[in-house]
Formats: sequence, structure tokens, C-alpha cells
Amino acid sequence: MRKTKDKLKVDNDYEEIVKKFQDERIHIRHQLLRSRSSMELFKAKLRIDEFFKQINETIKIIRITCSDLFEKKEKNKEALKFLLDIKEDALYEFGVFLSK
Repeated sequence: MRKTKDKLKVDNDYEEIVKKFQDERIHIRHQLLRSRSSMELFKAKLRIDEFFKQINETIKIIRITCSDLFEKKEKNKEALKFLLDIKEDALYEFGVFLSK
């Protein structure tokens, strides 16, 4: 996944970012279902860890842009809601693989 921090600085339209996280969650699910060895499961676990690292970083950045100081505050709040929903679904789906 591309560094989302850089993407957010360049682009105020979050639709592409939300779609990338949705697509990544689907790819991880398929990777887990097709895993035939412990090494493949380990690679999927690393991908899950990176997914949550990236989504948490993105959520932090978008929360900052939801303040009254920013234009498009409502659009930012909507993007934040979508990302929080994706994160919640992913936690439910992949929670057993997360590092504590």
C-alpha cells in the first residue's frame, strides 16, 4: 500500500483512499482463505499488521482535518466514518491475527 500520509497531503478527495482500504481488506481475506502453509499465513499476518498500521495512521490524520479550521469538514467526517467502519469490520474479521 502506498503511504497514505503523502496521499492525504496531495488529495482532499478521500474516496480513493476508502476504496483502497476496502480492496485491501478483501485481498487479505482471500490470501487467508488460500493459505496452504504456515509461511503463507505468516505473510497474511504481516499484511494485516500493515493494514491496521496504515488505517490507524490515516484515521489520525483525518480526525485532525475534521476540525472547524478546515474546509470540507463534513466530507472529512464522512470519510472518517467510512474508515472507522472498515476498521471495525476488519477487527472483527482479522482480530485473531493481530499482534498484541
